[in-house]
Amino acid sequence: ATPIINETGASNDTQGTAQSIDPATFVVANNPNLVNPSYPSAEIHGSISAPGDTANTSSDVDFYSITLQAGQQLILDVDGTTSLDSFLMELLSVSGALITR
Repeated sequence: ATPIINETGASNDTQGTAQSIDPATFVVANNPNLVNPSYPSAEIHGSISAPGDTANTSSDVDFYSITLQAGQQLILDVDGTTSLDSFLMELLSVSGALITR
């Protein structure tokens, strides 16, 4: 089965407090959400707090970190959400520089 990484109860709302993900967690397993089933995968189960301001948006932000070697690929896929209207995913370098959005 595809491993599940649950969001911890610890604060992960800044780059400095990002929840660390061990690359060894990813395994080749039956995952119907993958285009290529030979890709190692894991599911991250997190949550965004309920909207709390007048614009009906949430200010909750979650950071995750993973250390890869030069040349390693990381494919990110978002599934199982109710809305991507205000969803933003950014890939940052260790120094905090934006790599891609």
